[in-house]
Amino acid sequence: MNANYYRCRNCLLPNTKPDLHFEGDVCLACKFTKYHDEEIDWSARKKEFEDLVKDINKKNDVYDCLIAVSGGKDSTYQTYLATKVAKLKPLLVSFEPSCLTEIGKHNLDNLSNTFNCDLLLLKKSSTYRKLARIGFDLVGDHEWPNHVGIFCWP
Repeated sequence: MNANYYRCRNCLLPNTKPDLHFEGDVCLACKFTKYHDEEIDWSARKKEFEDLVKDINKKNDVYDCLIAVSGGKDSTYQTYLATKVAKLKPLLVSFEPSCLTEIGKHNLDNLSNTFNCDLLLLKKSSTYRKLARIGFDLVGDHEWPNHVGIFCWP
């Protein structure tokens, strides 16, 4: 048995899994789950959300808020909360991924249509390819301009 190989005491994921970090013999995913389940006051968080929504001026004719979306489950849930729970009118914004798949396009269209929201998709220009090369050469990641784009664009 390799002395450098071990598993999380709780979930048994191995330390060989990429981006899985440990504190002692417990992985950070298990530590976060414990924090999520036992230490967050969800009633207080709900009140905080409701207070935030009250502060938004819903008399705006166009949009009440902006939501950065990918079409995945997290942005879909955020859009659900904004539209169905808070009764807000969000503008959805998305940065075009490196390779927009048919499923990805369907997910974004579905998100926009399901919640009746406008979607603003920033499409890449010819400059993106040059930035991808620079990202690969300088950072070692050809997806670097995409990572920067999804955080800066919204």
